[in-house]
Amino acid sequence: MHARTIVGFSAAVLLVMVAALAALQWQTRQDPYAERLVLYCAAAIQGPVQDTIEEYQRYYRQRHGRAIRIVVEYGGSGTLLSRLQVERAADLYLAGDESFIDIARQQGLVDESVPLATMTPVLALAEGKAGAVRSVQEVLDGDYRVGIGVPDGTAIGAATRSALKATGQWEQLEREVEVTKPTVNDLAGDVQIGAIDAAIIWNVTARQFGLDYVTDDALSRVTGRVEIGVLASTRQPTAALHFARFLAAPEKGLRHFQAHPFDVVEGDRWADVPEVTFFSGGVNRRAMEPILEAFERREGVRINTVYQDCGALNAQMAAVRAQDADHGFPDAYLAYYSDTLPERDRLHVVELNHDYARAVQPFGIASTSKHKHLMLRLYRFIGRSQAIYEELGFGWELGRSPDDFQLVAPAGARPLRIDGGDAR
Repeated sequence: MHARTIVGFSAAVLLVMVAALAALQWQTRQDPYAERLVLYCAAAIQGPVQDTIEEYQRYYRQRHGRAIRIVVEYGGSGTLLSRLQVERAADLYLAGDESFIDIARQQGLVDESVPLATMTPVLALAEGKAGAVRSVQEVLDGDYRVGIGVPDGTAIGAATRSALKATGQWEQLEREVEVTKPTVNDLAGDVQIGAIDAAIIWNVTARQFGLDYVTDDALSRVTGRVEIGVLASTRQPTAALHFARFLAAPEKGLRHFQAHPFDVVEGDRWADVPEVTFFSGGVNRRAMEPILEAFERREGVRINTVYQDCGALNAQMAAVRAQDADHGFPDAYLAYYSDTLPERDRLHVVELNHDYARAVQPFGIASTSKHKHLMLRLYRFIGRSQAIYEELGFGWELGRSPDDFQLVAPAGARPLRIDGGDAR
């Protein structure tokens, strides 16, 4: 009976691990080279996106010897998100504000996202109004025709509502508003031809349309972060991620964002097939190997992994002499519980149930890395691998806020400050 129980348990564990690996690899089995990608893009981002697409298509043909077509549908961020909820036929979703990407992620529509740039709302003014208006409140108090973006359909509309609700001006603006538009470009066009006197639009949009504008303290407190998301519905995630990395590279797509002119993020350096080095404690090896293989296939990257004990890795990173490895199999040894599972038939395991005996595996990204965003996506990818870790005997902490953890120090130990100095 005991033997059958062990066999049954082993089979169950194997099935769970196979299912978890299949889930990780489901979207990595497609051809990394695509002939066509569909991108849903916020209208405010049209300029740099179109320039980048033209450069990418030239690059792709020269590098890979085949053509690729990027089909773009422009609209308000919220409107496009509503379409994605119904159609689920696109590969990429570029929103004017990260809040829409967050909603898409919560709804299971987006798997990865890559930040690109930031924008700030401003008050754009029609010809002849510059100098007469200095703030949103002056527009509200005066006799002006004012326009805003649809609050639930555009990133600029959502940002306007958020900013002015904080100051108590939103209800008055709702009463005074003359028009609402489905895209920020429509608002800018109305200001440009004098159909309205003022509109709250993005600073970059005002510059692109050559409009006069004023900043407002209330509006300046809100920032829209432009992000591109890889959709869960895509059948070609590797190709979609390839374009997203190109768009987010400082020497590629971000050059076009700066020219339009956006405030860009610090993007990852461009590489057709990025190559990174990943250090991991040996205790993680059995869990990490299938995860990293799946991530490599999905992203189209190469990961050079070094598995050693944590002390050796620290010594290597600090460029100091490593200690000699301990040789021979001892009669007893102190190990993580997961290390004992392959030898469960030969070992007696005694659990040390004490706060001081609890170890949490950290994940760090080097400040010198040229692929910080890629490494952040790897961190999130690992976060989808809970079943693999738990079946190997690990507890699962990833996803919890750092505030949830309590630092425990032995009596007499001097606690450390976050800045690295001593707390006295």
